[in-house]
Amino acid sequence: MSIENIGNPNPQELRLNNYAKNFLRETARWAKFISIVGFVMIGLLVGFSLLSMLMDIGSSPGLDSTFSTSYAGGTLVGFIFILLILAIYFFPILYLYKFSKNINRALELEDETTLTKGFEYLKSHYKFIGILTVIGVSLYLIFFIIGIASAISAI
Repeated sequence: MSIENIGNPNPQELRLNNYAKNFLRETARWAKFISIVGFVMIGLLVGFSLLSMLMDIGSSPGLDSTFSTSYAGGTLVGFIFILLILAIYFFPILYLYKFSKNINRALELEDETTLTKGFEYLKSHYKFIGILTVIGVSLYLIFFIIGIASAISAI
């Protein structure tokens, strides 16, 4: 509801013309394509990471040495870190897929509730990406400040 309609007992309904519906259909198709590629990439990265970890542990020097145990532990920590990153990446991809599915269903059935649900998933997708962006920029800023402080202390 827009600001103009607050307090108005008969707000004007929003209607989608055929152009808007076609734009939404095309957007939903692209969202579905991007999300499917995202899911495939997550699967491939999990598989390659697991394979890499197993090959790395299998090729570590000397099975009885302390170095081998710490080396394998480091490889496992790296694998868990990659899984954590991929788990974080999974959610925006899932929200994008659900947006696509709901928008297509809403346009097919002309169902306002499903359309609203689709837009809710799109909002969740962008909110998640926005939060990740804020975290990323904050980390860059912290690393930049640490780098400047390190450079100054080295002088």
